[in-house]
Amino acid sequence: MSEQMVCYLYIASCVPAPDGGIYRYRLTDGIPEPAGFTPMPSPMYMITDFSGKEPAMHVVLLDPYGRRESGLVTYRMDENGDLFDPSEILPTLGETACHLCAHEGEIYAVNYDSGSVFRTPDLLVTHTGHSVNPERQNEAHTHYVHPTPDGRFLCVTDLGMDQIILYDRDLHPHSAVRLPDGHGPRHLVFHEDGTHVFCMNELESTVSLLRYSDGEMELLNTVSALPDDFTGESTGAAIRCIGNTVYSSNRGHDSIAVFDFTDGKLVFRKTVPTFGANPRDFIVVGDRIIATNEAGNCVCFVSVTDGTLLRKIDMPAPLCAVTAELPAPQDE
Repeated sequence: MSEQMVCYLYIASCVPAPDGGIYRYRLTDGIPEPAGFTPMPSPMYMITDFSGKEPAMHVVLLDPYGRRESGLVTYRMDENGDLFDPSEILPTLGETACHLCAHEGEIYAVNYDSGSVFRTPDLLVTHTGHSVNPERQNEAHTHYVHPTPDGRFLCVTDLGMDQIILYDRDLHPHSAVRLPDGHGPRHLVFHEDGTHVFCMNELESTVSLLRYSDGEMELLNTVSALPDDFTGESTGAAIRCIGNTVYSSNRGHDSIAVFDFTDGKLVFRKTVPTFGANPRDFIVVGDRIIATNEAGNCVCFVSVTDGTLLRKIDMPAPLCAVTAELPAPQDE
C-alpha cells in the first residue's frame, strides 16, 4: 500500500516584520486551506530541501540586519509542513539576495544589487561588467543560481551583463554564453531531456532557447513572450517547464505566456491572465497556475485550460511560491 502524501503550498510575503513571512496552505484537489504562518522580515525567495535526514526550507531575507545586507535562514519542517527551529541568520555578503539553491550539501545565493554569487558560509564571487541598457545594465546584476542537470556546474544569470555564466561548485568560472543585447537574462529552467534550456529575459519579455552539453551553453533562438498586438510596457519574471510546455510570466501585460516545445523549437501559443498586477512568480500545480501578483497584493489560482479565475487570496507583496509533498500524519 503506497504512502499517502499531503501537498503544502508556501507563499512568501515580502514586507517588513511583523507582517512579513511565509503563509502555508494545505492543497486538496488544488483547493488551498490555510494551515499556518511563519513570521520573518521580508522573505525574498525560498526553496525546499529534502537532501538531509529531515526536510528543510532555506529562505533569503532582504535586509534582516538593517544595514543593506541580505541574510540566509534555514527552517526545519515537521510532518504538518510547519516551519520551526530556525537557524542563525547567515549574511549573504551582499545586497538584495533574490535567488538560492542547495547543491551537494552547500547553499548558494545571488545578490542582485551587488552582482555577486555566494556559497555558505563565506565564499563570494563578484561580477564586473555591463551591457547596453543605461538604466538597468550599467553594472552586473546576478539574478539566479541553480545546478545543471548533470550536477557538475552551477548556472548563474547576470541581467546586467546579458550573460549566463557556468561555475564549478567552488565558484571557479567554467564557461559563459551571451544573450541578445539588452534582453536581461533573469531565470532559467531545463527541459526534462537535460539538454535544452529556456531563459526568461526580463527587460524585453522574451524567452531564449539554449542547448547545454558538457559545461557549455549555446544560444539557439529567442522569441517574444508577449502577444503581437501588445503595445504597452512589460518585463519578464519567472519561467517553468512541464513536459513539453513552457510557461513564463509577464509583468505589465500581467499574464502567463504559454509555449509549445516541439521538434527542437519554441512556439508561442497563448497568454493566460493572472488577475493581478506584477506576477513575479508562479507555479503550475495540476491544471492550474498559482501566480503571486506582487503589486496586486494577491495570489491567484487560474485555470491552465481556459484562463478563468478559480480562487484569489489577498496578502501583501507575495513574491515566491513553492510546494512540498509530505507524508500524511499517521492519525489521518
